[in-house]
Amino acid sequence: MIARSKRRGRPVCFLLALCVSLAPRAGLAQSASPQTPAEREVDKRYREGLEAVAKGDAETARLKFLQAYATSKRTDALWNLAMVELDADQPVAAAEHLRAFLADSRGDAASKAKAKEILESELWPLLGHVRVLGPSGTLVTLDHERTLAANEIADVAPGKHVIEGAGGPRREVSVAAGARIDVRFGPEASAVAAPTVPTVPTVPPAPRANDPAPADAGKPPFWTTGRYLGAGALAAGGAAVVAAIGFTVAANGKASELADARSENGVSACFRTSSPACSSRSDLADARDRNSNLAVGLWIGAGALVAGGAALLVLAKPQERANVGRPLVVPAVSHEGARIDFRLRF
Repeated sequence: MIARSKRRGRPVCFLLALCVSLAPRAGLAQSASPQTPAEREVDKRYREGLEAVAKGDAETARLKFLQAYATSKRTDALWNLAMVELDADQPVAAAEHLRAFLADSRGDAASKAKAKEILESELWPLLGHVRVLGPSGTLVTLDHERTLAANEIADVAPGKHVIEGAGGPRREVSVAAGARIDVRFGPEASAVAAPTVPTVPTVPPAPRANDPAPADAGKPPFWTTGRYLGAGALAAGGAAVVAAIGFTVAANGKASELADARSENGVSACFRTSSPACSSRSDLADARDRNSNLAVGLWIGAGALVAGGAALLVLAKPQERANVGRPLVVPAVSHEGARIDFRLRF
């Protein structure tokens, strides 16, 4: 996205006054009474453009000035076209038409100085700039739309652009706002084009007899598959211990509630009866037994996981790098016959 210029958004009346006032000074005034039908049509388009500016209709004004300039090459229409594009936040088109205004032999020094000032102070920081270098007669296309000649500068939106020569060479360039890059076409193009670094596979030098061996040469890794499994078992055992503690606390709580209920009603108060109090005592007893059984199971499982994980961490020693994680084919012969075993070291 191109940032807006500080000049943008000036009142339409100022633009109209600028368009009208600069035209006579630049030698752009046209005949008051066009002689041919074509001249009268151009003058009509030009005046419709001025009326659209006065109404604040920038798009209509741009279209009318563009039609007038395309038909007659009137420099007053070209100037007003650039001003409307500048105010309509179209800096690329405005810069192109201001450069065309400067290249025109008509107009006085003051008007061209004003156009140059706008290009340098307002538009140059907003846009990227591409200059084509090459022998006389070099023609290239920019982004498949615009034709550029040798030593011509094109103002473009910041970002990536494609430049193609008539003979087929193609350049992809990226330009930042306020920066200019030079792209050369012709016999010396290779001297300016970005260098291409070939990808060459690198081969490490052969070790010499006196070279010390690397610090980790032949050293097996600490973490093997068995140790990873042991660490996982330890983590699962820790989780089981936490759960077992929770169920043990819950079982003790139910046992305490059951003891309080029995002290209130008597131990044998619920013998061969089914009162609500007795049903509550039965539920407390069931909850106590259930939590107690779960806690016992979890304690046993946690112990097994912790013991197994610790054993794997200690006993699953690292093997040589060449053998770790690789299946081994082991032939075996017995009185029952021959077979082939597949083994995996971890």
